[in-house]
Amino acid sequence: MEINISKNNSRTDEKIDIDLDYLDKVPKEERHKFVFEKSTINKCIKYINANGKNKYLVMDAIIKIFDKKYESEGENYRDNEKYKDGLSDIAEKLKRHDDLAIFIIKLGFCRNDIFTFFKDDFLNRIMILAIYSTKNELYDNNAALFLRKVGKIKGKNKKINSNEIKDLLIEQVHEYVKIKEIVANLPSEEEKTNFLMSIDNDFIKESLLDYEIKQKENRLRIIKSIKNKISPEIKPEVKLSQKMIFEFLEDNLNCGITNKDIERVFMAFKATDVIFDENYNHIGCARPDYLEIEINNANPIDVVFRIQVLLHEYGHIIRGLKTTERGFRKHEMEEGTQNIFAQEVLNHYIKKHGNIIIEGKKIKPNYPIIIRNAYMDYESWMKTFMYLQEDNGKDIEVLLDYELGKDRETIEMTLGKDKIKSYSINGVIAYRYLEEDEIYEANKEKFRKINKKSKYYADNSILKRFEKEKIPNEDGPEL
Repeated sequence: MEINISKNNSRTDEKIDIDLDYLDKVPKEERHKFVFEKSTINKCIKYINANGKNKYLVMDAIIKIFDKKYESEGENYRDNEKYKDGLSDIAEKLKRHDDLAIFIIKLGFCRNDIFTFFKDDFLNRIMILAIYSTKNELYDNNAALFLRKVGKIKGKNKKINSNEIKDLLIEQVHEYVKIKEIVANLPSEEEKTNFLMSIDNDFIKESLLDYEIKQKENRLRIIKSIKNKISPEIKPEVKLSQKMIFEFLEDNLNCGITNKDIERVFMAFKATDVIFDENYNHIGCARPDYLEIEINNANPIDVVFRIQVLLHEYGHIIRGLKTTERGFRKHEMEEGTQNIFAQEVLNHYIKKHGNIIIEGKKIKPNYPIIIRNAYMDYESWMKTFMYLQEDNGKDIEVLLDYELGKDRETIEMTLGKDKIKSYSINGVIAYRYLEEDEIYEANKEKFRKINKKSKYYADNSILKRFEKEKIPNEDGPEL
């Protein structure tokens, strides 16, 4: 989309650059008018891409110009699709990834396809935090909690407004770019490793691993340098939950688990704070955006239940550790899958060891343990995925593919390779809702006769709906 904001297009690019170089001398409230008079949107984009000294002021001016254009439509004008599309079209023309991230932080929204232009986990994380920040007091939202975790906000109860949040997130982008340049210019991987181990920002440390560090030993050294917090009340259960997950992965190596997958899980354990808070009003919650699990059930009598909660929440963290490629965007599927993940991990451990020993106390739980949400629809999504792979012995594989963020493989196993394109933008797997009927249409032959003896049939509302509504109509209309 081309928006002309100039009355004079005959001047040279060089003259326009000179004009924009004076933008910092213009009073703040007049800058959008100055840009309106002196330039065009395309020239502004060229100026930003040329790393003009006032490029961030130019971004502010562009946004203000759009605000002035659409604000007559009412207080919700920022929800106007033309407003969003116009600014998103500008965003996708920005060549530097840090400029794109800063522009999105300033906007507070982002079209889904923008995330697929580059695979940079740190910048994507920052943009997601900015987009989902609330508009009012932000002392308790994810962006503020992230900034507290990296030491940019001091004091647990300090209130901070949305503009301050944006400024601090932009500072994080600048810090990331500076550290990334330093690491890139170090001559050896050993020096890069030592430098990354020395920095305090574990999110930057985790992201730069994939760019600069190749040797397994060095990668592990960096991961081990990450510091997390675990409340002493639940530390034994946390350590046992981690052990259970590692054993589950190690005993299912035939499911295509790689060293990178094991590293991902190790990273999740090392980077995630696990906090007990008796005043927290939920049993447990995982926050992958800033790597924290919060839990309030420290009743020493019900150790097994606490482990179930921890396994479920760790499942969210493992899946959400990377922000750059996740395809299935459905809350019920995510919650139900983590129940199944926790159930499979816990039952695998009990079957293997016969009991649970924690702090010298032996516990023998009833086997098998069933973990279920109040709505069986939640578990039905992954149960259906696993049902489709049960006959070929890949039911655990499809669960682990989803859990480890391998959505390309999950889509291929569940819907077929030809569906990859519909889940991709610019070749990258992007968020898209999956519908029940899409599963059915991709697997009609397998669903022609439902196997009621399958362990994935019980309490599976999707299979039962197919059985009731779809299968009778396969051979013709009911009479």
